[in-house]
Amino acid sequence: AAAGQAYCDAKQPCLPGYFDSNSSLVSQVRCKQCPPNSFSQTVNAASCDTCPAGKFQSKFGALVCDEVANTAFVYEDPITLERKSGKCPIAGLVPEFKCADGVMTYEQQGFWHDGLVPSDAGRFVSQPGFVPSEAMRFYACPTKSNCAVNETSGAVACIQNSAGVLCALCTPGYMTGSAAASGSGCSECPGNVTEVLWPWLLVATLVIAVALMWFKGGGQMWWKGFRLRVLKGRDMGLVVLFKLGTGFFQVVLLQPAVYNVRFPQLYLDFLAQFKFLEFGLPFQSFACFIPTDYHDRVYSATTLSSIILTVLGMGIVRSGRSHGHFLSLCIVPSYLLYPSISALFFQTFNCREIDQDRFLAPDLSIDCDSSEHARAEGVAWLMIVAFSIGLPAIYQALLFPHRRQLASSLSHEGVGGSGSFRMLEFLYGDYKPRFYWWEALEI
Repeated sequence: AAAGQAYCDAKQPCLPGYFDSNSSLVSQVRCKQCPPNSFSQTVNAASCDTCPAGKFQSKFGALVCDEVANTAFVYEDPITLERKSGKCPIAGLVPEFKCADGVMTYEQQGFWHDGLVPSDAGRFVSQPGFVPSEAMRFYACPTKSNCAVNETSGAVACIQNSAGVLCALCTPGYMTGSAAASGSGCSECPGNVTEVLWPWLLVATLVIAVALMWFKGGGQMWWKGFRLRVLKGRDMGLVVLFKLGTGFFQVVLLQPAVYNVRFPQLYLDFLAQFKFLEFGLPFQSFACFIPTDYHDRVYSATTLSSIILTVLGMGIVRSGRSHGHFLSLCIVPSYLLYPSISALFFQTFNCREIDQDRFLAPDLSIDCDSSEHARAEGVAWLMIVAFSIGLPAIYQALLFPHRRQLASSLSHEGVGGSGSFRMLEFLYGDYKPRFYWWEALEI
């Protein structure tokens, strides 16, 4: 009260939603509104209570904190350090996260998401200022067990010798291989190059052995009997079974790379047992000794394809027994390598967007918007026309001059015709005479 005043002033109360900032004053000037993210429910509260976890209040002078919907979460603004409410991302078929009581947690393992930047070795954390939102996208890791996701922060650690975006690459000393081999898709590199080359050395040895038997006395007669009784057979010989089997598995083995579908791991492990039927070049194994990327594979396949096309092209303009033997040795390898090499060229254009960047799906270390990749795409386009389309056309061109001989069933028994014609039997021998062209169309 003022001096000489006959009564005392009543102290004005601070109502709920306010707090008493100076208890020595009696007027309501001392009453201040509770700031956002706080509240008071009592009269003359000495301070405001902070909103509990999972609740949010964006207004001044709140009596209570608002409940946050299951489609929202509370976060701390990285700049102002204020608590705010944000909308949860859109969930997929298998929700990678959970929004409950205003808290967002990461519930699943084996995925990647927007906003990640590299931190220490093999670990990726959210970039500064990144806040999850409805626009946030999630990406399945190719090998689910490689991506270990932190439940609260969403940081991803690449484990089991994996590295890079989606943990799809391998650390030094390991190569991309069968998930069945190590459970991670990264197999330990061979100790020396001999371990990589031995299958090819074995094939070369077999070819040399067959050649020696051929040029030795009676080789031609032995081969003729073996071809008629075993390779062709009465109804279905080994050649037909070989073509059907390899063709089937070559198509099936390409499914995981061609289709953006998450196949069950058990199915992938089963396919891995037949990976040798791809008859592809061992690029991954050689990468352990000579650093290479997908572009190097494209250029290597281009060189090999050019050699194959040159040899077969010479068969169109040349004939004769000596050239026929050489031609037959080139037709079978070209037939076996055709699916894997063609797939390699086509996959050069298989780019996928991850967090607004475009990466090459078969090799996520490659930026699809780089000038180096633009050059590789140009080479791939050229080889798709020259090899993927050109090889079947060359097969047809080799057979077309002999179409009258092919109309006779006698020719299918290997009788008559030039040496180069008989050496084309791998392409026409399993079909009826009038469908001699079907193999070139079927591949």
